[in-house]
Amino acid sequence: MHGIVNRGLQLFLIEEYGEDFWRELAVRLDQESGFEALLLYDDEVTRGLMSAAARRLNCTRAEIWEGFGAFLTRSDHTASFWALLRFGGPDFASFLVSLEDLPAQIQLALPDFYLPPLKLLQPSPGRFELHCGAGLWGLGSIATGLLRAVAQDCQIEAQVELQNTNAQTEVVCVTVQQTARPNSVQRAGEVALHA
Repeated sequence: MHGIVNRGLQLFLIEEYGEDFWRELAVRLDQESGFEALLLYDDEVTRGLMSAAARRLNCTRAEIWEGFGAFLTRSDHTASFWALLRFGGPDFASFLVSLEDLPAQIQLALPDFYLPPLKLLQPSPGRFELHCGAGLWGLGSIATGLLRAVAQDCQIEAQVELQNTNAQTEVVCVTVQQTARPNSVQRAGEVALHA
């Protein structure tokens, strides 16, 4: 796993549950010095972190990944990532479509980081399916949390559910019940998208 993911998880857990919570996990996992964003870590390190956090919080790893996805849209630590995402389009549907370009954009910024392909389908009006390719453990859950947070920021009603998980692909289904306000993909306190 790329260190930027592990470092992001560390910052998320600290921000959400506190320094003491993180220190307790770090001692258990022999990671007292924390994670370096530009190093590569064995996937088992990330799995160990997620399993230990899930046991401590009495929740599933998928729930932690979803929380991490929402964290990507709201934390000062992830402002540059959110800046990249928020220029995807003037409304929620355009934002969804722009996600297909995200792996290539991230590859430009971090050549050694592999984000699996993302494919968006629209089987019917107001219904979207984001197909997340294999290769990044938890990607479907991260996308679920991120899209729920973005829909909330856009002030629209959208049901976002991870429908299919297997070794090859994960499918996040998004059903929009109400259209977004124009120019609404933004962080709290920021100017409107493309303003």
